[in-house]
Amino acid sequence: MNLAWKISLWTVWVLAGTLLYARVWSGHLDDFPELPEQLGLWVASLTGLTNSDDVEQLTFWYVLIVSFTVVVAFTVVAWGAFRLLRMVWKR
Repeated sequence: MNLAWKISLWTVWVLAGTLLYARVWSGHLDDFPELPEQLGLWVASLTGLTNSDDVEQLTFWYVLIVSFTVVVAFTVVAWGAFRLLRMVWKR
């Protein structure tokens, strides 16, 4: 499998995973842990919505950015664990 194909698959996985995670999270807010307020302030400053009255837009970006971060972190950890297990099994 060439590099372009791997990058394309990874991109599709991260985008689909982010949208799915965001959809599930926004539908079941009580089932997910509450994140620190600092994270929300960081997302507000990152998006430029610190003094905005548009709470829905800020919530949208908050859920999307945090979902993206969670999916990428999960992917990196799972990929690392898979490579480690594969290395151990080859011995």
